[in-house]
Amino acid sequence: YDGTITITPEKISEKKSINNFLLNLDDYNQKISQVLYAVYYFGAENITIYSNEEINPEIRSMIKESLTYMSGTEIDFEDKKSIKLSVLLDKSKVNVNNVLSRMFLIIHSSTQNCLGKIDLNEIDRNELEVDRLFHLASKIIFISSTNANVLKSSGIANSSLIVSYLIIAKKLENIADEIEVLAKKMHSQKNMQKEIRELLTQVKKFIDSYSSFYL
Repeated sequence: YDGTITITPEKISEKKSINNFLLNLDDYNQKISQVLYAVYYFGAENITIYSNEEINPEIRSMIKESLTYMSGTEIDFEDKKSIKLSVLLDKSKVNVNNVLSRMFLIIHSSTQNCLGKIDLNEIDRNELEVDRLFHLASKIIFISSTNANVLKSSGIANSSLIVSYLIIAKKLENIADEIEVLAKKMHSQKNMQKEIRELLTQVKKFIDSYSSFYL
């Protein structure tokens, strides 16, 4: 022995994941989409939505629209008063850096679209895909904060970076939203095209410069 002291951290026990969620629709109603996203982020694998009354068509449609943003989620069963969901996504195979890279590429495509011949349908599709990827990234980032295995497979180098990753994902989602708004203004207000093109050119330069970190 040379007199030195070695200190190693105690192994952190992972919190037991909550796989099954029961959501009483009567408690949430119009807020059900936000609640679904929250339990999706927390790592739910089975979600049952139920009501004491028949689920009305508007709310049922809202639930199904929310699923388009929840990668790997399918309806297992539904009847007049309940909907059962299964999340089949393999969390260990999602790398957050790859998801962010994809978001950068889609935003780049949207800016290119605006600076050329605008295709609003493509802009809309891109915005929806960025939203889906944002929810996917958020899910993996949140789970990484309590699950060391997912943190490792996510590509996040250190747990201290988790908040930064979440902020980046949210900012990219915001940029995609704003590009869609600007594209529609360019299409409907011809007198603003020059100013908007100049702004989008700067956005494209920003996206191109930062996307290199993820490509």
